[in-house]
Amino acid sequence: MVLTSGSPGFDSQRGLQHFKRDKVKLPSDIDKECLELCVAMNKLPGIQTTSSCAGHGKTPYWVFFVADDLEVLPALLYYVKACHSGVTGWHVDVSTDCGMSPVTFCLEGPSNDHKGAKQIATAIEEYVKSLR
Repeated sequence: MVLTSGSPGFDSQRGLQHFKRDKVKLPSDIDKECLELCVAMNKLPGIQTTSSCAGHGKTPYWVFFVADDLEVLPALLYYVKACHSGVTGWHVDVSTDCGMSPVTFCLEGPSNDHKGAKQIATAIEEYVKSLR
């Protein structure tokens, strides 16, 4: 199932503005296993990845990101759910620091779950194509 511009939480003006912005510049040292997922997430209106790690068998798979506001999160959260992506073990955490800085989000999955990351990225890419 793919969300469309008529779906709750979708702002067509924000979406159009997002697609007009310059290409997102990803760090040169990004884990190659994170690249496809980060690129897909950055195509979602109002989402910007900030750092990532594939886990390397030691830690969970992490993609940190910021969101323009809470209304942009449903499109990402929808495809993180196993019933929509077919991928289990992935979720989004939210946190701040001891100084109560603005919140940051982290998409987290099992370490080295490159297949799951690819499935989520593919689902997001299909959704983004439906917005155009």
